[in-house]
Amino acid sequence: MRPVDRLLICMGLAPLIWLIDSLLLAFTSGLGFGGSLWENVSTPRLLFRLVLTLAVLTPGFVSYLGYIWRRYEIVCMNKADDGTLFGDANSQDDVRRILYYCMRLAAIMKMPARERDKLRILCYSHDIGMFLLPVELQERQPRTRQEWRIYMQHAAYGAQIAASLPQLKRAASLIALHEERYDGSGPNALVGRSVPLACRIFTTVSMFVRSMDAQEPQMTVEEALDELNLYANTVLDPDVVNALRDLIFDKRLSRLAREQVLVSP
Repeated sequence: MRPVDRLLICMGLAPLIWLIDSLLLAFTSGLGFGGSLWENVSTPRLLFRLVLTLAVLTPGFVSYLGYIWRRYEIVCMNKADDGTLFGDANSQDDVRRILYYCMRLAAIMKMPARERDKLRILCYSHDIGMFLLPVELQERQPRTRQEWRIYMQHAAYGAQIAASLPQLKRAASLIALHEERYDGSGPNALVGRSVPLACRIFTTVSMFVRSMDAQEPQMTVEEALDELNLYANTVLDPDVVNALRDLIFDKRLSRLAREQVLVSP
């Protein structure tokens, strides 16, 4: 439930509790309804109403104030980082666009906040292991089978590097598995949902963003999504592909995902 909705519900329940107790007092004591609201109420009963009202209102206000504070804090961080924290759908930087869609997909797929944080780190540092590969191997296309096997080791190298760095070690396990594929064709042959959701989201979004940039003339969003459908149930998780399509074309869902990302701890 959104913090604003929770606050409104609490603000509605508080006077309702007061009204119900006043009606009960009026019927049981023979007092008029007006007197049972305030004038003829005993001090203990009045205190009980006040305490109960505060108990109902407090969670709503605490939730809303926490939401406001987290939103302010994250927006400030985003400004300080020149907008990189949440990415930008219109950016020319692939990493920022991948981050943009990954964070919103994670929100609508109800990924826990800690896992979202790991996914955020993965978006930045997934290819950190490339530093340990020969430069000529990174750039060579096409690669032989032996060269491809060596190239795929960058995921394991990246996980080792990340595990030694405090800022990245939370996502080391995701970096190790970010080349896994839904059909088990990745380096570790993980199949289906045994591949972490964060990695399935990252793989889908990476293919979506880079497919639009790799074509001349550039693909439209619809064409890129159609291409993703060709890989659903093989390389890509079909649930993630469908969620990405919904996110892009459903404006209400897109707004909800944006808010959930903003309020995540």
